[in-house]
Amino acid sequence: MKINIKNIIIVVTARTSYCKMKSLIISLKSKKNIKLNVICATSAVSDNYGNIEKYLKKDKIKIDYKINNLLDDKTLNSSTKTVALGIIQFADLFKLIKPDLVVIMADRYEVIAPAIASSYQNIPLAHVQGGEISGNIDEKVRHALTKFADVHFPATVNASKNIIRMGENKNNVFHTGCPSIDLAKKIKNKKNFSFNIYNKYMGVGAKFKYLSKNYLIVMFHPDTNEVSKTSLFTQNLLKIIIGLNTNTFWFWPNSDAGTQIISKIIRQNREKKKLEKIHFFKNMEPEDFLILLNNSKGIIGNSSAGIRESSYFGVPSVNLGSRQLGRETSKNVLNINNLSLNNIKSIKNHLNKKFNSSHLYGKGDAGKQIASVLSKKNFSYKKTFI
Repeated sequence: MKINIKNIIIVVTARTSYCKMKSLIISLKSKKNIKLNVICATSAVSDNYGNIEKYLKKDKIKIDYKINNLLDDKTLNSSTKTVALGIIQFADLFKLIKPDLVVIMADRYEVIAPAIASSYQNIPLAHVQGGEISGNIDEKVRHALTKFADVHFPATVNASKNIIRMGENKNNVFHTGCPSIDLAKKIKNKKNFSFNIYNKYMGVGAKFKYLSKNYLIVMFHPDTNEVSKTSLFTQNLLKIIIGLNTNTFWFWPNSDAGTQIISKIIRQNREKKKLEKIHFFKNMEPEDFLILLNNSKGIIGNSSAGIRESSYFGVPSVNLGSRQLGRETSKNVLNINNLSLNNIKSIKNHLNKKFNSSHLYGKGDAGKQIASVLSKKNFSYKKTFI
């Protein structure tokens, strides 16, 4: 019997996107009726933010096409132009490939480009992680993507309800959990690395033994809604980390507007040798980062990793500012809106607490669930408001 082959595109635009997409890509590759094309774009192909190509090669995942659309002067204006350039390049690629479906992830600003390019070419669009609430420009982008999309794979029950409330057909909304939890489940019981973390990822700063759980992770990105506060917030965060007097792995910020402010403050303090217990990394392979997170004392910052994966591990998380404002959180998350030195005591207390694993964002089988739906069902680009 002849198999009806579906031509599906998955778009990866950032290092975090690959962590969330990996299990889905692997699951789709195993389907005999799926022809998969992987497109990497924006910061995912930029050396400044940890080009992820080598990680995909290690996982035996081919990058079929690359789009270099990142205009990297780290301003709101360059973000706008990055999207505009992306629309043009994605449109040309989609015209060439003629996919049956395009899959996009989450809420980063640049993801609006493939959503527009596919929708205006009458190509059905699948959106993973829609329906959630947060701060930053991500909030607007996420809900815009929901209205562009024809099929939805939300991570939580409430996110599913939000999507339906936005007028989407409930028959095209599939609550699957978050694919990033798939990787977290895979490494949950791994307690150490099989290599030297400094030799593999280099980085700069202090070097210390990291498998004793006596270290912190910092992932702090600019908030595009409050760029003017980035400097004060970063300086206060550095003072807090120094005050905690704990070995810390600090990951470089993403490519959003304001990241140059964070980078400048970090470099200035490093030059003054004030960061004796901090080691800085650009990025890591998803599994390696999750092992590091799972064995840590806690994570501080405003990354979704401090909301999703940390809750699955039961790792204490301190969420700063409004970038993740409104996200569903488990008990492991302490929210601090306005960071100051007065917060040190409450942060210390929270980091010393024990938390159970939470399945708020899934049980670790989202990639398989999504791949199963996409391989069995056909979706139309035509839709009506319900």
